[in-house]
Amino acid sequence: MVRDARVVRRPLREGGCWYLTWWRMSHLSLKRLPDLKIRDLRPGYCEFVLSSTDVSMANSLRRIILVEVPTIAIDLVEIEQNTTVLNDEFIAHRLGLIPLVSHAARVMKGPFDDIGDNDFTDVELSLNITCTSDDTIDVTSNDFLLDRLHPEVHPVGYPGGPSTGQETEKPSLVVKMRNNQELKLRAIARKGSWSITNWYPGGPSTGQETEKPILIVKMRKNQELKLKAIARKGIGKDHAKWIPVATVAFQHMPHITLNRALMDTLDEKTKEDFVDASPSHALVYNSVSKQVEVQEPEAYMYDGEYERKAAELNHPDLISIRQSTDEFIFRVEGTGVLSVEEVVLTAVDVLTAKLRNLQQALPHEITGEE
Repeated sequence: MVRDARVVRRPLREGGCWYLTWWRMSHLSLKRLPDLKIRDLRPGYCEFVLSSTDVSMANSLRRIILVEVPTIAIDLVEIEQNTTVLNDEFIAHRLGLIPLVSHAARVMKGPFDDIGDNDFTDVELSLNITCTSDDTIDVTSNDFLLDRLHPEVHPVGYPGGPSTGQETEKPSLVVKMRNNQELKLRAIARKGSWSITNWYPGGPSTGQETEKPILIVKMRKNQELKLKAIARKGIGKDHAKWIPVATVAFQHMPHITLNRALMDTLDEKTKEDFVDASPSHALVYNSVSKQVEVQEPEAYMYDGEYERKAAELNHPDLISIRQSTDEFIFRVEGTGVLSVEEVVLTAVDVLTAKLRNLQQALPHEITGEE
């Protein structure tokens, strides 16, 4: 609804033409108060219902979750030695797609941001593996050596992540460094060979790791891989490696209405055939009440099967299915770089900031003021 708006005609400076502008944009539409109800919230998954808004706002939120929530990913790889079967470019590409825990993105600066004396833009990870075994070994994301200044930035599932307070395993070696910090090391047996994996302060293994590490490359005897990887802050708009979620999607809430009067004219077999017309099984036949009932409307995928079946029965008004224009079901699945809750809340903050900037800029654009 548009209220308290008027059209102002102004001549252009050149050409003597006229153009139309909207005035008093703050009164163009009625205010909406969107409502969000969480139905399922876990560290890696979130499902919620967004209502009292329109599809443009829902799609804006989806796009921001996907490509405008900042995360950290490997952006530059300097390879010193590589005698594996994969070339340098292939390994660099694989490293870039390894998800890194990105809680530090809140305080980290991007490469194009204003940088102060106490700000940081780069996190350095390194890899130095030599295969001395006759067996094939796997080089995984767990073999990274972390940046001693920023150990909180590490691959998802890394066994040397921040301390949980439930550590059951002590490091086997502690080395005093020149700055009086302790470098904690543990030797790990890998199919007859030994390699050293490091933990910096606060990073011993919990002994409860269940996530499978990400494979980088397989190595045979005498093969070597030595490199340095620089991780930086970015967003999915710049590259897919900075996308914080595995998937984010929304669907319109379906509204299914049955014509009870017409339904009562059908026999039991016809009702069962009607229910089975769609593989979504949004409807169910109640053998006790002899009625067709809406069991799970959200399962309906708008395949049109119920409408086609109703048309075959010469009862096109038997069922009515419409998409809600102001209620949407969101499903967000994370990758582990951030909790899904943090991703959604950050996206809402980004969307709010965009709307606030638009609200402040529109009056100046309309009036032509600087």
